[in-house]
Order: sequence, then structure tokens, then C-alpha cells
Amino acid sequence: MSTSAATANTAATLARAKADAVEAAAAIARLQQLLETAEADAAAIDRESQPLVAERDALKRQVEAVEARIEAVHKTTAKYATVQDPVIANDGFTYERATITAYINDCRKSGVAARSNQADMELTDEHLYSNSTLRRIVDQLRAIQHPNASAAAATGGNNSRPPQQPQPSHPPQPGGSQFRANAPPFGAQPGTSHQHQFQQRPPAYPANRPPVNSYQLSHHQHSNAAPRGMQPLAPPPPPQQQQQQGPPPGNIPTFRVTNPNSVEVRHLSGNTHPCMRVYGQCNFGDNCAYAKYPIECCLSNLKSRCRYGDQCKELHVEVATVASPPQGASSQQQQQPPTPPSQGASTTSREPGGVNPSASPWQPSGGGIFS
Repeated sequence: MSTSAATANTAATLARAKADAVEAAAAIARLQQLLETAEADAAAIDRESQPLVAERDALKRQVEAVEARIEAVHKTTAKYATVQDPVIANDGFTYERATITAYINDCRKSGVAARSNQADMELTDEHLYSNSTLRRIVDQLRAIQHPNASAAAATGGNNSRPPQQPQPSHPPQPGGSQFRANAPPFGAQPGTSHQHQFQQRPPAYPANRPPVNSYQLSHHQHSNAAPRGMQPLAPPPPPQQQQQQGPPPGNIPTFRVTNPNSVEVRHLSGNTHPCMRVYGQCNFGDNCAYAKYPIECCLSNLKSRCRYGDQCKELHVEVATVASPPQGASSQQQQQPPTPPSQGASTTSREPGGVNPSASPWQPSGGGIFS
């Protein structure tokens, strides 16, 4: 009796164990199915998140690039906003007038020649003339107000500029208080080309370059008081009278201003050759197509490329009396306008600046911007 009872108990225990095993197997199957579903969901989420992560990284790189450009703009603005009186020296580079003049005077007192560290040539104070293009950029920079400065002005804050430090009288070095005329535009990286950059290279002409002829200017709004170095002229005659008249004595052309509202009209120096103002040098000299134009002229307008038209701040003129070509100049040199200098070009290339190696030596004529 006891044996049969024990057998029955054992059978019941085995049956319960078998049922538990079946339930455990079913639970394991359900868990495995849930695990596979979770893995599939994770893979789908990963596939969907990859483009978002790539977009996030791209936006982050763009933000970093914009911040770097903003920092470059701040540095460029702080650098050029301190310019006081930029002038172009005979080495083709732009300096502060006070700095370059003090350096040349110190060298003269010491009995040594003042030399350019950029062009390795002698510097003289006889060839300094204002860089009006850089001066206009500096004026525009000073007209821009920082948002913090505007808020301080609205609340009555003190926005006065700190006093300028005196300029040292040691040899000019790149990156100091003096500035090269080919400085990049705002936000551009150094060394990049741009239509507003002013590429400057050492000129090929000697330090004792003779002067350039002066010019005469006349238009219907010209005042009776003539600028320095110029003679006051009457309004231009009608077109019929102009055709009957020949070139003025000495082949000095007469020009008519086509944009009387130009800022430069009120600041005429009486000098000529806009190539020298823009590029600092000219290979064609007196044979240049623009040699007799006022130095304040818009060189882009003379090349029919000025996009500002009558709103341009530089001087726009047209020839009222055409002068005959100077003797010894070929028709190709008179008609073909010079091209801007490019990086890597030799100093004897056909570009505004230097001396034409095929032209005859310069003959001094007296007067002009280099006298």
C-alpha cells in the first residue's frame, strides 16, 4: 500500500514539473520574441537618427565657421579702425603718414638710408600721397556702431573712444600700425583674392621718378576757387564749339565731371594718374591711357566697369577736349587700358605700376605729385 502511494506521489510530482517546464519554455519564447522586437526597434531608431546626427554635426561645423569669421571681422575692424592718415610710399605699400615720416626723419638724422622691410628698397618722403580708398573704408568702419555701444548711447553711457597711442618711430613692420594697401575685405582670409583688394608689389621705377603732368578740370558746378595746383576754368563750351576747338596748348586735356555729387570733387589734389592711386605703380608711365586723368578718378569707371554709376563716391569724368597722343607712344599703348597686377607676375608685365621696360627713360617735366 505504501509502495503504490509513493509511486502515485512521484507521478504527480513529475507531472507538475513537466507543466512547469512547458510554462518556462513558453515564457522563454515570449522573452526571445520581445528581445528580437527590441533589437529591430533599436536598429530602426539608429537608421533614423544617423541623418539627424549628421545634420547636427554639419550645423555645428557651420556655427564654428561663422564664429571664426565673426572673430576675424572683429580683428579686422579693430585693426583698420585705428587708421588715421594712410599714405602710399614709393615701395607700393600703405603706411600711417606719422609713422613713415618719423621713420624717414630718424634715418635721415642718423645719416643712414631709410629702407623698406617689405620691398628692400630706399624710402623717401617725396613720394607719399594719400590712399583715399583705404581712408574711405576706415570712415565707413568708424560709422558702424556696435550694438552694445548703441544701447549705452540710448541709456546715456559714455561711448568715447580711448585716446590713440603715439606711433613709434622704428622701421615699419607688417601687421603693426601701418597697413598694406592689399588688405583683404572684411571677413576674408589673408592671401585671398578679391575685387576690392589693392594688390601692391614693389615698383620697378627708381626712387627719383620724375613728376607726372597735371590736369585741368571744368564742369558747370565747379566753384571759382580752384583746388591747390589747379587753375579755375569757365564752364565747358557747347558741343559744336568743342568740336571746333583743338587740343589745348601742351596737350593738357580738359575733363567734365559726370557725377557732380561725388565726394572726391570737393577734395581734388590737382594730381594725375589714377593708376598710381589704386595700384601704387604703373608700367606705362606717361604713355598710360589714364596718365592725364585726375588721380581722384574712379578707375573702374574709366574701364567702363563701375557698378555704382552716378552714386559712386569717386570722381567720374569724360574728356571735354581730346589731347593728341604723346610723342613716342605707340597706338597700342595709348588705346589698350592697363590690367590690374596679379600674384606671381613679374615687375615687367603689362600692369599698372613700375616702368615699361620697352619705353624710353623718364624725362623730368616739373610739377605733379612726385615733385
